[in-house]
Amino acid sequence: MKTDPTLHVSADDSDRLRLLIATLRNDPKVKTAVDRLSDELARAVITPERPFNTVGLDCGVEILDLGTGETERFTLTLPEQADTYSAGLSQYRRDRRALSTRLQDP
Repeated sequence: MKTDPTLHVSADDSDRLRLLIATLRNDPKVKTAVDRLSDELARAVITPERPFNTVGLDCGVEILDLGTGETERFTLTLPEQADTYSAGLSQYRRDRRALSTRLQDP
């Protein structure tokens, strides 16, 4: 049986994500996504600070597409802050063949 990797979330990010979940919990258009986020947050290890060399809200990352070799830069944000013109990223699909190559603090 495959187990998911340990998920570490800072207390600040946890608070922000829990507020998002509470706000969107009854919206049928996003119910599945909210339930998945809630499940992920429930299994997370909450830490006082964001652990070194990890991605959190408002962090910049560069993603290398292993299929094309192209690198894209994103900032992980909450949905209301996502801006496709400035590469704000509120969600990243796990099935995309990509590798995070560099982390950047906000």
